[in-house]
Amino acid sequence: GSVVQHFSEFWNTLDALVIVFVTSGTILRIAWNRETDNSRCLLAVASVFAWFKLLYFMRPFKSSGLLGISNHYLNILLGFI
Repeated sequence: GSVVQHFSEFWNTLDALVIVFVTSGTILRIAWNRETDNSRCLLAVASVFAWFKLLYFMRPFKSSGLLGISNHYLNILLGFI
């Protein structure tokens, strides 16, 4: 497979973005010798992307994925109303 074929998959592109954002945020912190708004933003976005992927792959069944669990708790809450 070629590089283009590899990055045509969403999850591979997301992995690359996490690496780029973490590296960029870390370089900014080292270059300025302190935490900056830009470095914090880059690291926060990388964290969200990483959690998004983790939540996607931690679902063994459709009903136990993030939306399935949310739906389950919503039904429980609506039962009390």
